[in-house]
Amino acid sequence: MNPMILFRFLLLFSLFMLQACMFNQGLHSNWQKNVDQRQSASAYGYSIPAVHQDNIMIAGQDARLHIYSPNGWERQRIALDAPCEGGILALKNGQAILSDSQGTLYAVDTKQESVLWRYKLSSASLGHPVAFGHDIIVQTADNHIYRLNAKGKKQWSYAGSVGGLGMYFGSSPVVQGQTIYAILNNGDAVALNASNGDLIWQKQLNIDPFAQVLSELRAPVADPIIAGNMLIVSFYQGELRALNLQTGDIIWKRHFSLKSNPLLHQGMLYFSTSTGDSLAINPKDGVTQWKQHLSSAEVVGPALYDQKLWFADHNGQIYALSTEGKVQQTMRIPARIDRAPVSSAHGILIRNHRGVLHLVSQ
Repeated sequence: MNPMILFRFLLLFSLFMLQACMFNQGLHSNWQKNVDQRQSASAYGYSIPAVHQDNIMIAGQDARLHIYSPNGWERQRIALDAPCEGGILALKNGQAILSDSQGTLYAVDTKQESVLWRYKLSSASLGHPVAFGHDIIVQTADNHIYRLNAKGKKQWSYAGSVGGLGMYFGSSPVVQGQTIYAILNNGDAVALNASNGDLIWQKQLNIDPFAQVLSELRAPVADPIIAGNMLIVSFYQGELRALNLQTGDIIWKRHFSLKSNPLLHQGMLYFSTSTGDSLAINPKDGVTQWKQHLSSAEVVGPALYDQKLWFADHNGQIYALSTEGKVQQTMRIPARIDRAPVSSAHGILIRNHRGVLHLVSQ
């Protein structure tokens, strides 16, 4: 081999290894747990953890709610009726509100390790329940929205039109004042009166919500975000839009495909795309402040921890970025990551599709 070519190759390889060492310096998985003892042929795990004080809560394919300590010790394992693949609402009183894959909503007393009540929904909830005072707001996969009181009694329900092809997880409502905002999988954005469920406004955001194949799917899988007088909504393989809170009229829109929730932090909107990018935009006008390409795979996140933005991709790669968009550290864990990282006081929680939960920190 030509000595000059060999020298250049060795120089480039040394620089690559130096950069990799710098990125991985101090970043590691503190512990990992096979949440539901998933076997090789089991269904993929899509549930996401919730954090309450020193408890890490997550449900799984084994039809149990698992509660871990910050060091990964399993404190409790509470039996449910069916597998769970959604999110959890952790209440201040120690209760956990969650839905299973058969459409049963539970209130679990994590102190007494018992189910306080069950409520049968019209279908499974693919997002997470939302607190409204002492009550609970939950959205289902068939576009129903419920308000239940603290004892599991229905106050009202709203039924939207059924959509077409869907995904294995969906968006959840957001509440401001006495108004509930939700994005339905038929492409509708709705604003509801929280006291009685009456419709305030409704906007159709997708031209053709009845996709027959995945490549045509325009699905809301990220939660809407309230920024000032705007509702920020997004669609997988669709657009990111800002709507007027009072009327639902479009203020601005951008062509981005989102698979996880945007993060509003210090007046900036941070998010990742299914095309492998991370971005920061000004929510007032949708103008891009910075863009960082991370991966050739779909990226989810971010979560905010230790003043860094944490992302992950379908290849199992984890990225820690500064709020200016500079990649500071990376590491890889086995298996695909579909759910966004979740921040805790002790690090970042990452759930892969094989059901393994990791706590990652520096």
